[in-house]
Amino acid sequence: MAKSTPRRGAAPARAAAKSKKFVSSEGEVGGEAPGIGFDAGVAILTSLMLVAALVLIDMMQAKNGDGLMF
Repeated sequence: MAKSTPRRGAAPARAAAKSKKFVSSEGEVGGEAPGIGFDAGVAILTSLMLVAALVLIDMMQAKNGDGLMF
């Protein structure tokens, strides 16, 4: 295999991507950035959609007199 010489003026190789860590005002490194993660957001959104579906179905059933809440 032929060896190549490095180019002059070329930028050095980039380092691997590192995880972003939150630094608090006191200078301590925290485990995660503030806010909710993607998994928690999906769980909350799914729960809200299920509750909304339950309420809407119960409102539809109330027209027939069979609703639980309405």
